[in-house]
Amino acid sequence: MNKKGITLIALVITVIVLLILAGVAISIGLGGDGLFEKTNSTVKKWNAKVEEEDNTINEMWETFWENFENADATTLPAGTYAVGQEIELGGENFFVIADDGNSVRLLAKYCLNKQGTMQQNESNSVTGRMFSKSGYWTFTNSPYNLQSSSEITSARNDNGGYVDETNGIKNAVLTAIDYGATKGVTGRLMTKDEAEALKVSAQTALCGTWTGEDQTADGNLRFWLGEAGNTTMVWIVAGYGGGTIYSTSKDNAYGVRPVLIVPET
Repeated sequence: MNKKGITLIALVITVIVLLILAGVAISIGLGGDGLFEKTNSTVKKWNAKVEEEDNTINEMWETFWENFENADATTLPAGTYAVGQEIELGGENFFVIADDGNSVRLLAKYCLNKQGTMQQNESNSVTGRMFSKSGYWTFTNSPYNLQSSSEITSARNDNGGYVDETNGIKNAVLTAIDYGATKGVTGRLMTKDEAEALKVSAQTALCGTWTGEDQTADGNLRFWLGEAGNTTMVWIVAGYGGGTIYSTSKDNAYGVRPVLIVPET
């Protein structure tokens, strides 16, 4: 009898303990700060975060397509454009340097500011900057094209594409490309052949001036071309003297004066 009594008491105690534990578990799960409540709160926060990120992504896509559509709209009316003719595009002025009937090549009237965001009617002492951080190109012979797809990739890998990252000054080639993108067209630097041809057909457009100070040492524009003279030198145009074309150290300070290729419609 004692053994059975002890067994029964033990059973009762066990049942009581289990009931207590069950009560505690239910309290933890269903209470105001219970496990279920915390789980539900976490799920709500997660869903809110996902919705926020979805909205951000949608806004980014809307901005992208808006810019893309605006870029597609950048064209010129079909017609005949004379070399040296000055025209306006996107609120800035350019000189026509070629027209093949399908597209017009335009040379910026002024060099860009150092960050490449807009043209700046200033002297070379203001707009001049290094061409690149290093002589990253695989030189073979002069003039060597620095605007091929492989060399553009090399330019992006040269110090992250910057000559002065702190001040947002990019490699000259990349500056011209990015400027063209803001206008919705292809942008690049002028080639040596283009410079030599323009020197004959429209010398005034090639040399350029800022604030009308023509034919003075600092009055005409000086700017980088898109070709190298050797492993460390790049071709430039110095407007003073009728447009001198020569190669100089990439570390010297000259402007970026982009050429834009604009479709005709």
